[in-house]
Amino acid sequence: MELKSGVLLQGGKYRIINHLGRGGFGMTYLAEQVMAKRKVCIKEFFPKDFYKRESDTGMITLSSDGFAESMNRFKAKFIKEAQTIAALDHPNIIAVHDVFEENNTAYYIMDYVDGESLSAMVKRRGKLKEAEAIDYIRQAAAALSHIHSQQIMHLDVKPGNIMVRKKDNRAILIDFGLSKHYDVASGEATSTTPVGVSHGFAPLEQYKQGGVSTFSPETDIYSLGATLYFLVVGSVPPQAADIADDGLPTLPKSLSSGVRTAIERSMSEKRRDRPRSISEFLKLLDGGAPVVTARDDERTVIASRNSAAKPAPRPAAKQHQIPAPQSKKVEWQPSSASMQILEEKAKAERRRKIIKIVLIILGVIVGAIVLYYVVQIIIAILVIGGIIAAAFSSSKD
Repeated sequence: MELKSGVLLQGGKYRIINHLGRGGFGMTYLAEQVMAKRKVCIKEFFPKDFYKRESDTGMITLSSDGFAESMNRFKAKFIKEAQTIAALDHPNIIAVHDVFEENNTAYYIMDYVDGESLSAMVKRRGKLKEAEAIDYIRQAAAALSHIHSQQIMHLDVKPGNIMVRKKDNRAILIDFGLSKHYDVASGEATSTTPVGVSHGFAPLEQYKQGGVSTFSPETDIYSLGATLYFLVVGSVPPQAADIADDGLPTLPKSLSSGVRTAIERSMSEKRRDRPRSISEFLKLLDGGAPVVTARDDERTVIASRNSAAKPAPRPAAKQHQIPAPQSKKVEWQPSSASMQILEEKAKAERRRKIIKIVLIILGVIVGAIVLYYVVQIIIAILVIGGIIAAAFSSSKD
């Protein structure tokens, strides 16, 4: 299903080295930028269950024509996601250098981070020392502070989305697939509702239908506090609903009061009880206690229903311009309502295919049985005819 090693993109500009992984809506590859002789990461728009790939050309096609309109819309959001990340020029945010369409899909080119995620680090080493954990959290906080200043929320902050580069120990925030851009004046979301949450790192408001409708740094701050919990405790925090019912587990007494307070306040059930900004979070981490006031508007919105249409023709390969910083871009994130519809359609399509295959098999079996008995009858008729002919011949003699 993935592109094979050695496949060239953009007329030979990029060469696929190997497949790194896949999510619900995309493939990630390690590749080489041929002329620059450097490694890069390539993210490909490839929603599983909705597309199939031609092995000889690399072209992807829809498994059902009914998904064309929705998939084209999601692809456009995927491209906008890349353009937005490209505008976020920050040392602790993954850099995007190129965006283009090819093989009837879209790609964007990112820096290759030679290192490991915080999730992999803790799984390999166990919980981190407090000073080391704080260092990584401060770097992630700097990235969040930058995107919040541009009315963007990441909405998927977790150890698996923070890479640590081996050569300089720099923490780099990746994967903006669930992020949202909010209007500066109204604070309302300008993008559709994201799909999915990361259990243990997502606050309660992300589980609501429609997600987080207004600009709310407290949501990302919850996830940052949960990430700090994971680093210093060595295990995934309980889910937000469990914390609401039973409270946060007692933190190790060996932790400093600043770290304990930062975790406990950031992971509060209600947004009004959390730090309202990254700067307030950092003050808690340093042992301070800023005043946190309630936010007036914590409403959520319900995503609109997507409709289906005939598939669009294969687009010609084209280049997308990388925007300058501060450009107002909307990141790609499919809505929960539309994804439920699409998944139901995909299941129905699979059921139809299975039923069709079963009917074909049954038809073949029935045909074989009928053929067998027809042959037996013919043989019997021939044998009986031969016997009668022989008897008739002998009686004449």
